[in-house]
Amino acid sequence: MFDLFPMGANFGASEFARNSVSNEWQGFGVWDWSATQSNGQNLKYVDCNGNGSIGFEDTTAIIQNFDLFQKSKGFVKGSLADPELRFVPSANLIGAGETLEMQVWLGSVENPAIDLYAIAFETTFDISLIDPNSISMDFSGSDLGTHNVDLLAVSLVNEETGRVNVSMSRTASPGANGEIYLLTIRMRTLENLVSPNNLTFNISDFGATNSNEETVLANTDDLPTITIDPDIVDIEGVASFSKPYTLYPTFTIEGFQLTYTLQKSPTIEVNLFDLSGQKVGVLLKGNQTLGSHQEEVDLTKWSLAAGVYIVELQLDGKVYREKVVVF
Repeated sequence: MFDLFPMGANFGASEFARNSVSNEWQGFGVWDWSATQSNGQNLKYVDCNGNGSIGFEDTTAIIQNFDLFQKSKGFVKGSLADPELRFVPSANLIGAGETLEMQVWLGSVENPAIDLYAIAFETTFDISLIDPNSISMDFSGSDLGTHNVDLLAVSLVNEETGRVNVSMSRTASPGANGEIYLLTIRMRTLENLVSPNNLTFNISDFGATNSNEETVLANTDDLPTITIDPDIVDIEGVASFSKPYTLYPTFTIEGFQLTYTLQKSPTIEVNLFDLSGQKVGVLLKGNQTLGSHQEEVDLTKWSLAAGVYIVELQLDGKVYREKVVVF
């Protein structure tokens, strides 16, 4: 996982090629290069495929041979004073069969990261709650750089154990500063879950360096817990005729009309959330007679900024969520 770091620090260096250019996990002979790494080892060892240059193509050997040599040795945990490695979920409460997007950040406005050049981490979670074929990493928009332009990035997923390894490095100084967006991890919860479950993430390995190849510590202890509840219904995947309500318009300036039918329970609650999962306010709450109802919902009293919001409806023992756009 950390073999990407010297690649980024010495990106573009070149000298002797091996007689056999290969990504195979075996020893090959080659002349020593004239330069050394910061740890004193000869630079030839960073040229993973042996073609005589250090570049993007060397990441193939890391991916191909990862489990042959990557063993966690433990890591030095940072303190609360260090920048925080943050996993920011698209929602803290999701339904079965829904996609979870987890943005990964280092640092914050209050406690920024300084001169981040390379970073790698291993995170684990309960794979029994996730479709193993749905896990993917998206490096687009990363504050560390543009993938395969000035950013080396490798990700590996163990679909049997629920282990995700990510390694990233810039290819030229300086490092990044501030509240640094790294990547997004995507995964989909299993559709056949029958009871609520908590999905927790743990950091089992971590390392980072600055542009001088000095260690950067991070606080890795405060990761989110996601509740997966099969009673949550994502309206984007539900046909309109099966919904026990209508909400119109979903593009609005002042509000919307909500028509709904209570068939089993007299209790209804409607809340508004922003995309970060922060609750904005209660739109409707109380007990009503069974049957059909219609409400005019006014959004102007919250002075909402233009953007996308989530309306969450709790009725008849289920929770429905639907997006509305305020402009």
